[in-house]
This record gives sequence, C-alpha cells and structure tokens, in this order.
Amino acid sequence: MKRNIVLILCCIFLSLIGIKNIQADVNYDVKDYTVNVDVQKNGSLIIKRHIRYDFPDEAHGVYYRQNLESNQQISQTQVWINGQEAQQNDSAGNNTYKLTRDDKGYLFKVYHNVDNQEVNFTYQYVLNNAVINWKDTAELNFKVIGDGWETELNNIKVTIKLPGQDVSDLQAWSHGPLTGTTKVNKKLGEVTLSLDELQAKTFVESHILFPVALTPENTNVRNEKHKAEVQKQEKQLALEANRKRKVQERKDRLWAGAMFVVICVGSFGSILYNLMPLKEETYRPLSIKNAPHVFELPNYEAAVAQSLFRDTDPDNKALSAYLLELSVKRVIKIEPISNKKKDYLLTLLDETALSNNEILKLLFNKIGDTKQVSMKQIKKYGKKKHEHMNVVNAYKAWQKSVRTKASKLGWVSDNAKSAMIRRAIISGILLLILIVGLIVTDNSAALWVMGVSLVLLVASILYFIMKGSIYTKTGAAGMTELRGFYRMMDDIGRFNLKEVGDIVLWEGLLPYAVALGLSKKVSKALIDNFTSEELQNSNFIYYYPFIYHNGIANFSNDFNSSFTRGMGNYSSPSGGSGGFSGGSSGGFGGGSGGGAF
Repeated sequence: MKRNIVLILCCIFLSLIGIKNIQADVNYDVKDYTVNVDVQKNGSLIIKRHIRYDFPDEAHGVYYRQNLESNQQISQTQVWINGQEAQQNDSAGNNTYKLTRDDKGYLFKVYHNVDNQEVNFTYQYVLNNAVINWKDTAELNFKVIGDGWETELNNIKVTIKLPGQDVSDLQAWSHGPLTGTTKVNKKLGEVTLSLDELQAKTFVESHILFPVALTPENTNVRNEKHKAEVQKQEKQLALEANRKRKVQERKDRLWAGAMFVVICVGSFGSILYNLMPLKEETYRPLSIKNAPHVFELPNYEAAVAQSLFRDTDPDNKALSAYLLELSVKRVIKIEPISNKKKDYLLTLLDETALSNNEILKLLFNKIGDTKQVSMKQIKKYGKKKHEHMNVVNAYKAWQKSVRTKASKLGWVSDNAKSAMIRRAIISGILLLILIVGLIVTDNSAALWVMGVSLVLLVASILYFIMKGSIYTKTGAAGMTELRGFYRMMDDIGRFNLKEVGDIVLWEGLLPYAVALGLSKKVSKALIDNFTSEELQNSNFIYYYPFIYHNGIANFSNDFNSSFTRGMGNYSSPSGGSGGFSGGSSGGFGGGSGGGAF
C-alpha cells in the first residue's frame, strides 16, 4: 500500500515537472502593448491593458501579474480575448480566466488554446489607493509596465488621463530605457509614454504631479508637503539621464565615424584590389556564343566534361552518362524491363571493373545481387543509416575521382581561383555594407561619399568579372573547345549529320549530351538523320533502346531520381515632454509582468 502511494506521488511530481517544462518552453512574441490609465477623482485608476501576442507554436493561454502595495487592491476585473469577453471561474476551461491573490498582488490566468496565430488579450480593472494627496500636490508614481516580463515587448504606448483639463500645474517624468519619449499635454490633462521596444526584465515607470483639486475624493492623504522633494529628485535623475545620453551620443558618433572611415577605406581598397592584375597570368576562353562549333569528341569522359564545363562536382546526370559509357565499353548492359513502367535493369558484364570502383560495387554488390540491379532497387535502398552512408560515400568517392581527372588536365590555376574567390567575398561584403549604410544614414556628406563608393565598387566588380579569369593558357583553349562542342550539340538540329560525318563520328555523342543536359536534342537529331537500320548496325546498338521516345532522357531522369531518392531515404533523428530618464522614482507595481503557458 505504501509502495503504491509513493509511486502515485512520484507520478504526480513528474507530471508537475513536465507541465512546468511545457510552460517554460512556450514560444511567443508581444507585438503591441497598449495601456490606458484613467485617474479617478477618488485617487483610483481604471487600467486597460491591450496586449497582442504572436504564437508561432501551440500554447494553452497567457497570464498577467499585477504587483501592488499592501494597501492596494484591484476590483471590477474584466478580460477579453480577441474582443470576446472571457468568463471568470476556476474551471480552467477554454476562454475563461482565473484571478488569484497572494502577498505580492494579483495573478490573471487566461485559458485559451492557440496554435500558430496572433491573439489579442485585454485586461481591465480598477486599482485603488494609487494617487497620494499631499498638502501641496497630488502624486501618481506607478510602474505602468513592471519588470516581470520574460520576453521583449514591442510598440509600447501608455496614455494616462487625469480627471480634468487645462491642467497648467501638470508635471510628468518617465523612467526606463533612455530611448523612450514622454509627451505632456496640459490642455487635455494627459501624459503619453512611447517606446519602440522594451527588453525583458525592464520596467517603465511614470511619475506625475498635478493639483490636489483634481482628486478631491481621495482618502489616501499625507499631511505634509512633497512637491519640492519630488522636483529635486527628478531633476537629479533627469540630469543623470541627459549625461548618459550625451555619453552614448558621443560613443555613437565615434563608432559611426570609425565605421565610415573603415567602409570608405575598405571600399576604395577593394576597388584597387579588383583593378589589379592577378599575379599569375591567366587567359579568358571564348564564350559559348562566340566559340566555333566543335564536332570532335573530347578526349576525356562525359562526367569530366560536365565538371570542367560547370566548374563543380559532377551530378547524377554525369553519373548516368558514366553508366552509358560503360555500356558502350561492354562493362555493363542497360536495358528497359519489359511490362514494367519506367524501370531499367543494369547487368554487370565485366567483373574486373569492380576493382577500385566504389560506385559499381555499391550498385551491384550492395544494392543488387552481384550480377544485376534495377532502378526500383536503387530507389528503395538507403532507408537504413548504414545504407544511406554507403550511397553517400560511394557517390562522393566517384565525384572525387572525376574532379581529380579534371584537375590533372591543368585547365584551372588554383592561385588565380583563390584570388578570384577572395575578391568576390570582399567585394560582396563591402557592397552589402554600403547598401545598408545608404539606407540608414541621414548625413548628406556621408550619403554622397558612400554613393560614389558604391558606384565605383560596382564598376570595379564588373571590370573584375569581364577581365578576370581562372584559366591557364591550356585551360582557356580547352574550355573554348568544350564550349564549342556544347554549342554544336545545342545547335545539332540545324545540321545534316551525314554531311558533317558518317555515323562513326556520332557514336560517342550521347553520354556527353546526357551529362550536359542536351540528350533530347541530340536523340531527336540522330533519329531525324539516320535510319533505324543504320543505328542498329553501329555502336548505337548499345543505346538503341533509349534513342526513341526520349528514352535516353527518360533513363537519365529515372536514374537521377532513383539515386537521389536512395541518398535521401534516411532521416536522422535530431517633467515635461521629452525622453525617459534612468533609475526609478520608487513607484509601485514593480515585478508586474506576464507570459504564456
């Protein structure tokens, strides 16, 4: 029996811990915070707080705490959720609220289930004994927003309305972040506090003096003078706040000046850097548009051609082209599976090719049955972590081997490429800084200098792009030929292929067309220029099942899709109008705040 009781208590304790953690993990933002305070003739306040929450995730409600002095109470409470009044009870039901009191003040707990949406919560209540009537002045010293908030508040506006107008003897001071502003309207008898944002655990306090005649029914009376003391206190706080502002302004000016110098020097340095020739002499290949048509096949593989052409690692299209080349070499055989939609069978013909070839080992020994493998099998493979890693490692090993072959051709100067990358990064960063500077700066001289810097920097970048190159003399010539070869395949429909050369010339074209994304154009040109008999009596016999009906493109796309699917199958778990002053004048309401659960 005792054991069962202990187990039950443990479960309850763990549940409470879980609930607490859930509450602590609720994510929310406060987009707007508006407070309207109406001072009554009896010295009490009618307070209306309008708070707009933004919940990116699930939450079950919000809470607000109003801390008070020992002689203060609140009454006539009301709560609205998106304009609909919530009922006060202890049911914890949706769209209800619960009000509890402790030795510090009152806690509103509002129950409202929400998921990924904005909600407006409004609290209204009467707070008594807020104003003190001294012999020479009435005083309201109130932390309108307490320091109990755990998150940043935004777009804050507080309006305090006195019970009268044309209040010539109205003085108001505000305490909190020095970025806030206070507006005193004596004609309307109104004080307005504004603040763009308020950091968590930070308060906003209003300290107001006004004639005792405005609160004649107030019973919270002190039989002594107090006005001069308040004015002296606030003068000291204001002087200290102004001193801090000036210090901050000087710091801001120094930082702005330093940043301006750095930006200008950096920009002009980058401009000169872009205009300087590279240490190593490089050459520019002709563009695709200007490169002459080349009809001879490259003396390197199709995958290498793609890597050189794009200056990137080869992709799955290049891998498809590699498999087509292996089929011509009679290393493997590729054939559509009859009666099956979009499926192909790869058969290993030369087992010696598996040596030092991770991609073939993967396809035939790990995915297939050592002799054959289908697209369907490739697509399904990779759901387990070790299978996924097998695919990734084999693919990366194949990419590395292709890049190594491309690098050995000596087309690209590594030093020139590194210098080009450095220039691009530096220019890009400075370009972004200049654009941001132009947006945020209001100084006309700074705008002019940064504008000129921006124009010159852009001009130097364009010059750098037009004149710079990463290619050696051999590389520029080779890239011109490769671009001419690409242009020939892109324009292949314009030629009479038989007049250019016999069918032997065109036999090795398809893998390059697949790797460079031109398989449909090349297949169509072959069909238009050669008969079915001519194609079958040449090395095209190895491609023949794919040439018609966009078959070569379908094979490439299907293999690309299947292999990509295999790589991605596994999912790893994982005193007047002005600014605020600092400090505090000792107003009540400290520790007030809110949150969500």
